[in-house]
Amino acid sequence: MPAGHFLGVSLILPRDGRFLYGLRPARLEGERQVVQITGIGGGVEADDVSFAAAAQREALEEIGCSVRIGDCPETVVVRGRHDVQTVKAAAVPPPANQRRLRSKRHHLLLLLAIVPLGLCLLGSGLSALSNLTLPDPPPSTGRLDPLDKARLAETLHLKEALGETVWPGWGTADIPILLWNRDDAFLVNYPNQPAGWSLVSGDTFQDQPYYRQPASKTENFTVQIGQVWVASMATKWETDTFFREQLQSLFPPVIEQVFPYRLLIMPSEVQMTGVLHESFHAYQAQVALARLQDAEEAYAQAAAYWAADSGMADDWEAEIEWLIAAANAGSDDEATQLARQFLQQRAGRRERLPASLISYERRLEWLEGLAKYVEVAIWRQAAESATYQPLPAVTEDADFRGYTTFDQRWSQEISQLRRQARLEGEVRFYYTGLVMGFVLDRLSPDWKSQILAGGVWLETLLEEAVSP
Repeated sequence: MPAGHFLGVSLILPRDGRFLYGLRPARLEGERQVVQITGIGGGVEADDVSFAAAAQREALEEIGCSVRIGDCPETVVVRGRHDVQTVKAAAVPPPANQRRLRSKRHHLLLLLAIVPLGLCLLGSGLSALSNLTLPDPPPSTGRLDPLDKARLAETLHLKEALGETVWPGWGTADIPILLWNRDDAFLVNYPNQPAGWSLVSGDTFQDQPYYRQPASKTENFTVQIGQVWVASMATKWETDTFFREQLQSLFPPVIEQVFPYRLLIMPSEVQMTGVLHESFHAYQAQVALARLQDAEEAYAQAAAYWAADSGMADDWEAEIEWLIAAANAGSDDEATQLARQFLQQRAGRRERLPASLISYERRLEWLEGLAKYVEVAIWRQAAESATYQPLPAVTEDADFRGYTTFDQRWSQEISQLRRQARLEGEVRFYYTGLVMGFVLDRLSPDWKSQILAGGVWLETLLEEAVSP
């Protein structure tokens, strides 16, 4: 989709001959007061595996109900009041066990940068030929694929070697991993066999037993199994395939066949640091469970927040530019001055927000911004370390880049942050939290020892750091 366009879902909810709609808060357009009636729905997020999954998520968030998606007898394209067209469309239904790719929400945005590049290659048949040799899925054997084992071993090696540098306490924390694909969920480094899980016979991970169960209700986040908080993440092949299928669903058939989907195959480091992103959520649950649960409750404010956010794009653009400038400043004094400008701009924008919606921003920056910070910071540590060595097995992975593409990754993250000013969705706060963390590394190196305590927010620590 071109930047600036909105992709969303809206539900038609009939019951007893009546229909349910939403009523947005009144707003002023010039001298007119406008009250907007809307369908139950909202923007498609990066964790939604299909439009149907997006609709079901929106129903849960907005009205607290599960809904059944009925069959669609026809597709209607509405371009204007008098421009309505019925079209035929064909699609492959998603797997029965629809699942959320919560990791989150930051990967689908990558497509916005990739689409223009792909379209430039449509004139040749090379991309269509390339699509014929896309990687096949790993065989479904009820065991971890050897390449997934190599990536996971390197992920844990990375956390063990550099985790304490990135976040004291997290690097040494014992956090099991749940790695899943469309068929199976695999649980590694768990202290014992949990109820409902089967021992994987005839195989081990790093000489230790591991467990499996059929994949169901899997997600990219942290989940509690028994009394233990676990990091849950899709395999790399599953993640790459999700992005490709989401993009295919947006294309007409001609483009769908020739778009070079190989460009969507990410470096293995993206999935590996994604596992560590979810691992940090498990750490949040270990040491600050009440705050994690409180931050999760912020999602109930999403509809009210994005209604209030409408019309603030220019303010957000200015705010984001001040934050990026602070992160890129040439000296600590310059960073301090620029961070003050960022905080001043933020305070001015928030004069139009009630306290509950300011809390929405703060809680999501704490929840997702911190995990995003860990994800990116550990990649940077690996890229800049003169002594860190990846495990030999992962160097045989054709998609592993040895952490050498960090500068490109950072540039992409900054570009995504800039796009957030005019996009709806909590992904915005992944990025503002991420960059505030990097600014705090510079201006208040001890900030990580304080941020998990109750009532402490990224912006309050930044305010303290720049106080005269």
